[in-house]
Amino acid sequence: MVIPRVKSISPLLAALLALGAVQADTGRPTPYTMTGVVVNSAGQPVQGAEVFADNTLYYNMNALATTDAKGRYTIKLPKNEQGTWAPGATVKRKYHGVTYEFRLYADNNRAFSASDGAVRKFTWRLSGELPDGDGFIGQRVFIYGGTGITFGAQQRVEVTLTPDGPLVDGSPGKPITRVVEEGRITDVPLGRYRATARILRSGQPPLPLLVSPGQGGNYAASATADFEKTYYGITMEFTVRMP
Repeated sequence: MVIPRVKSISPLLAALLALGAVQADTGRPTPYTMTGVVVNSAGQPVQGAEVFADNTLYYNMNALATTDAKGRYTIKLPKNEQGTWAPGATVKRKYHGVTYEFRLYADNNRAFSASDGAVRKFTWRLSGELPDGDGFIGQRVFIYGGTGITFGAQQRVEVTLTPDGPLVDGSPGKPITRVVEEGRITDVPLGRYRATARILRSGQPPLPLLVSPGQGGNYAASATADFEKTYYGITMEFTVRMP
């Protein structure tokens, strides 16, 4: 069998191919186009997110796109408009019968000119500080004190929230253990949780408490609940009491 000889690649061609690979890896923008990807908190692609470029000069002028199964999107921008374009994105999800809408967070919020184009990656964050530092992305879980419970220095109530199935973005989530401050736990990723609770006692073993979903009435060693849309925002409630 005759094996054909492969022609060697010239140094110039090799350099050009290498340059092309670097350019592709760096994700250089294309004029009059905004492209990128949307991922969840676990780095997985998010399909069906609505991404937009908002013209900063004209009111309510947006160019829109929806992400595909790989979380990718492409927005074509007009060539005859003035002003710059600010990136943004949202996603809607139905979770345990309730539809929620979430803001997505860009790796670079700077506005850009259409002629320059832009590459923007968005992340569906479920917790952490808001970019402006005014509060948290996650939700609030209210913990009420039933019989024998008074929150404060005399009774340090510790609650553990364990995800019961995937979070709203499809990621597995992690258990959250916090000492209750001012009757609530803040910055909790939206999901369904199983709660357990105990009192931390100096020099003694922790004392397990009974837990009920909502504002009492169905106590057990643990309780499971979902977040709800309320007048005060998206919240979850548990009540704890002495055994």
